[in-house]
Amino acid sequence: SYTGFKYTVPSDFSSLAFPLVFSLLSNLEVGFVGMDTDDVQGDKALLDILISMGARIEVKKQEKVVEVKKGKALQGKKIDINGCIDALPILAVVACFSKGTTHLYNGKSARNKECDRIAAITKELKKMGADIQEKEDGLIIQGGTPLKGCTLNTYSDHRMGMALTVAGLLGKGESKIENTACIKKTYPNFKEHLKELGANIV
Repeated sequence: SYTGFKYTVPSDFSSLAFPLVFSLLSNLEVGFVGMDTDDVQGDKALLDILISMGARIEVKKQEKVVEVKKGKALQGKKIDINGCIDALPILAVVACFSKGTTHLYNGKSARNKECDRIAAITKELKKMGADIQEKEDGLIIQGGTPLKGCTLNTYSDHRMGMALTVAGLLGKGESKIENTACIKKTYPNFKEHLKELGANIV
C-alpha cells in the first residue's frame, strides 16, 4: 500500500528553453515562474550554459522564478551538449546570434531523436544564411551572420519546430514554418505564450 502525499510538479525546463531564448535575444525582461532548479531535469543545465555565454539570467531558488534581464550580445563558446541533448536545436539558434564561434559537441545521440536533429537544424539554418557546419557529434557555428526569413521544415519534430520558430521571429523578413502540429506534443500553448511576449506570429 502507498501513503498519500502532496507534490507540486515543477515546470518543464525543456519547454522553458524556447520562450526564454526568445526573450533573451529580443532583449526583454521576463520572469518565468514554477521553475524548480533543485529538480532532476537535465535541461536545467541550459541556464548555466547561457549564463556562461554572458546572459543576464537570475535564478531565485526560493521563489522558483527564473528572470531574464536586458544585457549585451552573447559570446560563443565550446559546449558539451550531452547533459542537455534536447537543447541542441535551440542552442544552435542562440549560437547564430552570438559573437564568435560556438562548438556544440558530444551530442551524437541527437541524431536519434524524432529526426536527425544535427543534420536537420544544419540544413534549415543554412537556408536562413547561417554559417553552420555539421560534425558527427555536433555543430560548429560562426555567429554574427544575419538570418533571413524563408520557408522552413520541422521534420515533424516538436523541438525543431519551436527552435525554428524562434529563429524565424529573430531573423530578417518573414518565415513560414511548415508541419508545426508536432509542437502540441509537449507545448500546446507555445504560440500563445510567444504572442504574450510580443512575437508577431500567426
